[in-house]
Amino acid sequence: MNLTSSSSEQVDEPEPVVEEPEVEEPEQSSTSSSSEEPVVEEPVVEEPEQADELDIAEDEHVLSARMENARNEARRRIGINPRGRAADLRDESVLESYIQIRDDSHPLSWAIWGYGDSKNAISVHASGSEIDNFDAIHSNVPHEPIYIYFKYRFGDTMRAKFIFVTYVPDELGPLTKSRILGHRPAVEEFTKYQQITWHINDIEDFRESILNDKLLAAGGANYSVQDSNKGNFSQYKKNTKEFYSDKEKTGNLTDIAFDQGPLTTTPCDISGRPSVAAPSSFQGNTSNDFKASK
Repeated sequence: MNLTSSSSEQVDEPEPVVEEPEVEEPEQSSTSSSSEEPVVEEPVVEEPEQADELDIAEDEHVLSARMENARNEARRRIGINPRGRAADLRDESVLESYIQIRDDSHPLSWAIWGYGDSKNAISVHASGSEIDNFDAIHSNVPHEPIYIYFKYRFGDTMRAKFIFVTYVPDELGPLTKSRILGHRPAVEEFTKYQQITWHINDIEDFRESILNDKLLAAGGANYSVQDSNKGNFSQYKKNTKEFYSDKEKTGNLTDIAFDQGPLTTTPCDISGRPSVAAPSSFQGNTSNDFKASK
């Protein structure tokens, strides 16, 4: 045997595989590094808003259209050509004063319309913006037939009430009075929108206290008539009970004498009436006084 050749041969063993560890790359930070330039945001220059100006312009346009509609409506109520002795309201100053009083944005609050030297044509005698000022109206009232149209603030809410007044002095002749009273329906139809229609013959009756009473009456039930009882319902009930107790004492009947008896009867002859009872039973049920009378 050849031992040398067998021993000289070497067997190649496989080299072990060494796995290299994976080197993880560092994650990039979401924040910019110091090397990056900072981003500077430019300020936003806002343009001036024109919304307020547009709203004001739109409101003025709507108000203008509304007043123009009211003017056309009132002009239709005036009529084109009044005939004969009818009231003539074609003066544009009358129409404009009426429209301005109706307009909350306009300062005009009252107007006096009169005849001047005419018998039918009505024009503006005086006007003013002193709202709720009766003295201002009084000082401008002439001693002749006039119409007053004015705005009046009333109530807790101070809402505007429109008042139409006809003033015809008592000293005028019957023909003049009848002519003015004949014109009043046409003027009242022209104004149309009013809470109170008031006719007076004495200008001293044109007082604020009377107007307030008329407005309260026109408004229906007045739950604030007793100012001392506002917000105190128990006191209101007490006062009401005392009032009706006193009223009952004066309204009840007294010294009434009632018949205490004995009960008296008045006999009457009912023999002629039909009866279901026998004659003998019928006679037995009658009183002795009745029998004696027979």
